[in-house]
Amino acid sequence: MQYYLNSSEKFFEKNFNERLKFLRDKSFLFSEISKFINNCINNSKEIFIFCAGNSIIANDIQSEKINIKEINEKLYQHFDDKIFYKKTFEKKDIEDCDHLVVADIEHQNNPALNLLQLSNFMKDEARIIILSKNFFWMFILKFLKIIFNFSPGRNNFLPSSYLSNLYSSCNLEIVRSEKIIALPINIPIITDLINKIFRLPILNWFCVLNITILKKINTKINKENQK
Repeated sequence: MQYYLNSSEKFFEKNFNERLKFLRDKSFLFSEISKFINNCINNSKEIFIFCAGNSIIANDIQSEKINIKEINEKLYQHFDDKIFYKKTFEKKDIEDCDHLVVADIEHQNNPALNLLQLSNFMKDEARIIILSKNFFWMFILKFLKIIFNFSPGRNNFLPSSYLSNLYSSCNLEIVRSEKIIALPINIPIITDLINKIFRLPILNWFCVLNITILKKINTKINKENQK
């Protein structure tokens, strides 16, 4: 089954130069995401990152081995010999990973099937980190895409209620959920201060991204509790 949406594949094939320029111009934003992900992992041996034009988030992640599935080979960035790009993924690619980062869920053709496969393939102590757009920013980004053409105009909009049901149906539970980055541009001192303030409750609704960390539901404990 096709992994990515047709509209996303066609966009990144046709506009890879514009996307590379966008990545360079917005390197601060992706670096902040990368650093946050790195803070969520601990002594990582192997990680698998699923991307769609944003594999730059691997830059600040510290792991002995980083596997990346990227939507187009023209977007590969060979900046480290510990990084390995893969066109597909199988159980053997996932079962040794301690963390899986899903940063392409809005471009996936079948997010439910893909997440279920990851849940089935991953080891019990592994964690899945999901990156998704915050509701408030969805409308702003949709308008900006029309003007600056940095991402497909059509992709999956997955509200938090849908994602919560999706996690549960894939035998996953939420360990931690945060909203990050209210100001996605680098203004010395000011950006750091604002981004810290807007991670507080209520204000965090204005942040760009939702980051959710998931683990497998312990079915053994659940069965014992039912007894």
